[in-house]
This record gives sequence, C-alpha cells and structure tokens, in this order.
Amino acid sequence: AVPFKDGDEVFSFLVPEKGEKSLQVREIKAGDGRAFVIDGGMHQDLVMISDHKQPEWVWIRFSGDQVDEVITLPQKRSFSEDELRILYAKVRQVEESNNGGG
Repeated sequence: AVPFKDGDEVFSFLVPEKGEKSLQVREIKAGDGRAFVIDGGMHQDLVMISDHKQPEWVWIRFSGDQVDEVITLPQKRSFSEDELRILYAKVRQVEESNNGGG
C-alpha cells in the first residue's frame, strides 16, 4: 500500500492474464484492516492485511469450497474450520455479485 497525506491508500496487484478469462480484484469489508478477493474463475484468492500493532498478511486460495493453500506473514498462523467457513462465505458473496447474483 502507498499512503497519501490525506489518509488515502493505493494497493497494486500484479496478476497474470490467462486466456480469455481476466482476473478480477475486489475489496471487501474487513474488521481491522483491508481485504481483497481475487477471482480467477477456477479459484479465488483472499488477501487480508491487518492494521494491528504487529501487521499481518494472510493469503488463502480456495478452489470451490476447498482450501488449497494458506500463507501468513510474518509468522505462520492456523485457522479453525469455522474461521475458514466464514472467510469462504465472504469470497462466495463476491463471486455471486460478479455473476449478477447479489
């Protein structure tokens, strides 16, 4: 993120182009930071950036309702099944909105 004087920020995502399907990036509500869903058709990525005293980055890749991969920085963190279900529900809301369902 690049902060500006008035408090605005700019986030940049470098995403590959694959065939006809272009990736879409959307910001979603996050309690204590920023969160983005990157919709790649066959999979969806959730990127969360917290504003805690010790900032944290979380990246979760979903394929369907399955978690393919989780990366957390600066330290490893695990998520309960309930937490992953809640996060997946947020990703699904964005996916449905992209498809005209919400």
